[in-house]
Amino acid sequence: MSDGSAGWRPVSRPGPLRETVRETLEDMIVHGVLGVGERLREETMAERLQVSRQPIREALQHLAQDGFVDLRQGRGAYVHVPTRQEIDDVFQVRTVLEAQAARLAAQRMTEPTLRELNEMYERGAAAAGGVDTRVLVDLNHSFHALIIRSAGNTVLTDVLAGLQKRIDWYFAVVAVKRAPASWEQHERILKALTDRDEQRAAELMTDHVSQTGAAFAERFGPEA
Repeated sequence: MSDGSAGWRPVSRPGPLRETVRETLEDMIVHGVLGVGERLREETMAERLQVSRQPIREALQHLAQDGFVDLRQGRGAYVHVPTRQEIDDVFQVRTVLEAQAARLAAQRMTEPTLRELNEMYERGAAAAGGVDTRVLVDLNHSFHALIIRSAGNTVLTDVLAGLQKRIDWYFAVVAVKRAPASWEQHERILKALTDRDEQRAAELMTDHVSQTGAAFAERFGPEA
């Protein structure tokens, strides 16, 4: 694990400590404070988060179950390095679901939501040339989430919510590089939604999500 303490803060949020620690570590993995393949030393993490090692150990177990951490017998814990197959699986599902979300959103988008989406696009486009990964990930998340909610399908929304942390994690790795092209693609998706063009919105979303998956796979996706 890196020697620097940037991005670390004592755990102070309410709730069961093990869950708070898990959420904190998951957030640090998603946003790259803990990098892909990095070793996670219980003693160091406990010291930096100002907790005992027990909630750290419990959090690592849960993160391993969720696919964010690898527990290696006799070698400790490491941030998981996704395989190409894992990446392909996630983005195949995401592509289908988000294309359908865009199609439904084009049917059901309200004028207030379109205004909100336009405002969100303006913020994202303005931030796209920056290097603050957290800002880029959060804006990307919010733009997609608003389209998904606008689809008006609770099952689709719930399924994508289950993938969202992993999607954010994958995007964070390539966010700085991808952001300018990503927000250009968002602009075209937004126009299709404004025009109520269901087919165009679905096609653009398919291409957009596929390109993000390919960018991540290129950087961190060895063949399984």
